[in-house]
Amino acid sequence: MLAPVIALQDYLDQTKIIWNAQGDQPIPNSQAAFELAGFPRRESIATAYTQAITVFEAAADYSMALVKTLTEPGLSFAPWLCARSVVESGALATWLWDTKINARQRVQRSIAFRHEGLLQQMKLARAARGYLDQTKTKKRLEDVEQLALELGMATKKEKKGIKRIVLEVEMPFVTQVISDVFQKEEDYRMLSAVVHGHQWAIQALALRLVKKGQDIFPGVKGGYLEKHLEYSHICFVCVEAITSLSHAVLMKFKLFELDIQPMVFAYNKAIRQRDASQRQASAVGGEERSREVD
Repeated sequence: MLAPVIALQDYLDQTKIIWNAQGDQPIPNSQAAFELAGFPRRESIATAYTQAITVFEAAADYSMALVKTLTEPGLSFAPWLCARSVVESGALATWLWDTKINARQRVQRSIAFRHEGLLQQMKLARAARGYLDQTKTKKRLEDVEQLALELGMATKKEKKGIKRIVLEVEMPFVTQVISDVFQKEEDYRMLSAVVHGHQWAIQALALRLVKKGQDIFPGVKGGYLEKHLEYSHICFVCVEAITSLSHAVLMKFKLFELDIQPMVFAYNKAIRQRDASQRQASAVGGEERSREVD
């Protein structure tokens, strides 16, 4: 197993141990404890926290899948998808656990996240052309909108005789979330380019030219490509996973006022392992500078 992959696996192992040791409950007088005690509808705060836990678990799962794709026999396309999924899920968890917002803003984000999910479920039901029942989903969507209205987080509007409830805060595109909480829009777009099959991306990041001037079709010359993942690319996707998970975990620990020092130590150790293995490798589009946190 390559050094950056070992660094990611070690970080995952340490995170699991530290996470389980800290427990699930916020410390008294923490921001989370105050939000749970002070918001008029306690369940809405709890929902936001559990939503964050769910998407964080997804990020951790994708990280474990990333390790498998980089373990012999390694793959060249799948790691980019796994890394993209870690970034996306980690950003959503960080966004929901954000310590820079108040309880009301957290509930608004939670409701927006739920609302968008239900809208997507409705689209799925419509696309299934009758194979999926829309009734329950439509009722849940109406319940979410009614809750937002009761909490003063939505307004009733009418246009051309059609009445609807409009949320004050709507779900932003995930690219915007990633840009806001991670400042990683460039990285996310590059990961997405590979996943979406853009030729410039997959030829640069998941393939390499092995033969030029070959007769690939009658009267047509070209080159032969083979699947390949540069060592610097392996370092890149592993660091994307480590930093995305770390942002989310540290945000949750700060919100619940848990002991963050073990997580800081685990993160710094992983980055040092990566840096030691990459001193002679050039990174994708200029080396990403990862700094230790205080």
